[in-house]
Amino acid sequence: MVEDPSPLLAQFLVMMCFAGVSLGLLNGIPFKRGITNDAANVRLMRKYPKSKKAMMVQLRVNAYIQEGIRIKDMPEEWLAWKDDIDYGEPMQLNVRLLQVGRLMDLGQMEEAYVALEEIARHRGEMIGLLAKEVVCELIYLDLVTGHNQWADTLYTKEIELYVRQYSALMSSKQRFLCAWALYKEQDREKALAIYENVVQKQTQYLLQGEVKMDIAMMEAMFHLV
Repeated sequence: MVEDPSPLLAQFLVMMCFAGVSLGLLNGIPFKRGITNDAANVRLMRKYPKSKKAMMVQLRVNAYIQEGIRIKDMPEEWLAWKDDIDYGEPMQLNVRLLQVGRLMDLGQMEEAYVALEEIARHRGEMIGLLAKEVVCELIYLDLVTGHNQWADTLYTKEIELYVRQYSALMSSKQRFLCAWALYKEQDREKALAIYENVVQKQTQYLLQGEVKMDIAMMEAMFHLV
């Protein structure tokens, strides 16, 4: 696993690379610290032509999500990707994660769980930032589907710290905490408080399409829809 970027850069990358499961605006290939730059991006496009296609997909999806469009409401063909994925290349991986995110937004949690479980088998090949995101969403899906195979094992102190670190920036982390409170701690009052806080602060999030999706998924947990 590639070392994570600095905290400030990581905040930017997390906000921009993951909506639902992932929004890819990672700029190129990872260096020692999981950071990318423009020169590396040029080399990446030459070495991995598929990454250019992946970047265009992600730029389009990201623009719509920032405008408040949920990924389930985007054309399915935008995310069509039949090529093999290089899990160590963030832009290609993000396309696969966007496909999982669309399944989640459609409420197809079992299908999303199966797909993400397969992706998670490759997390040792990913940059650290995306590997942690994959783990977080696999834990979430493990809880809401009732499988309960991964949550206790994968929810390490490192993941707990990561979730807390970005919970103020990302509605998906609040959704994670809501699910943990509801399913693991069996504290419905605490879970509802988390949900209500996200609803109250909804307009403050950058990725409006993402927060709409996360609110809908939390409501589904409480059967409020």
